[in-house]
Amino acid sequence: MRRLILNLPTARDVLFWSVPQRDAAFRAMDRLTFLIKSWIIPSGNKIYPLPEGALLDVGIDIDAYMEDQRTAALVIVHNGKIRTRLRPW
Repeated sequence: MRRLILNLPTARDVLFWSVPQRDAAFRAMDRLTFLIKSWIIPSGNKIYPLPEGALLDVGIDIDAYMEDQRTAALVIVHNGKIRTRLRPW
């Protein structure tokens, strides 16, 4: 919470938060109701697995993007198929 208080986002649009703001706020987003509304979406009774398609070349260095954005995983779904799965740990 101390890190969050020191880096409290002032904008509601998470796309414009700085990296320190995102690092602090994403961990506590469910408690930041004054900035972000959140709710739990219950799972349905049926599961519809997505088939895997061929890997998709997105034309950028995805590893560098993920490192810069501090992203842990990325899944691209295109035309109902999983086209990219990175860092699946």
